[in-house]
Amino acid sequence: MRYAVALGVLICASVFLIGQQSTDKPEGKQQGHAQHQAGKESPAPAGAEAAPKPSPEMERLNKWMVGTWQTSEKFAPMPEFGMPNGGTGKGISIVRLGPGGLSLVDDYRSRNAMGRFAGHGVTYWDPQEQAYKSFWIDSMTGKGETSTGKWEGNDLVFTGESEMQGKKFKTLGKMTNITPRSYTFTLGNDAGGEMKDVLTIDYKKAGPGGAPQTASKQ
Repeated sequence: MRYAVALGVLICASVFLIGQQSTDKPEGKQQGHAQHQAGKESPAPAGAEAAPKPSPEMERLNKWMVGTWQTSEKFAPMPEFGMPNGGTGKGISIVRLGPGGLSLVDDYRSRNAMGRFAGHGVTYWDPQEQAYKSFWIDSMTGKGETSTGKWEGNDLVFTGESEMQGKKFKTLGKMTNITPRSYTFTLGNDAGGEMKDVLTIDYKKAGPGGAPQTASKQ
């Protein structure tokens, strides 16, 4: 312990002396050295490419979706999932830009008829497929899901596949009634044999004050 303390004091003293010596140099030489170093900026590597910018398709989503949203959930009766009478819920969705603005990251929390729920999603534009791709994983299952989205008029529609309680089914998610501060998300599936809406979520953007007061209680 004493050796460590002594060594630390010695290092500090050495640093102090080096600093004193550097300040004792003539001012003119210091300025000339600084100017010389300033002129030695490292050039960009040959052939370096500029960082990619968000596509127009991502810019369209970024301007609209980034922010904090309050949500109201309404579940249709789903006896196959233990909800014969449906149910309601309240939640919060916080959407932010991904790295470089090339994607959107959504963290969602709610409390509904099935209890507490949390989900995490990432959406980006795939130029080769000319479609949005959305990855989603939540507290209901540890398996992530990917869906494909395209604009149909003023609506953004995602199609994909899901699995719950050992059952696989197709999904259809629609974002409709879109305004700068609100929209409706409807999720349907064919788990019952035919495609039908099972969940409707109304989104309303929170005010300038930031996240809703209920956020900490979710």
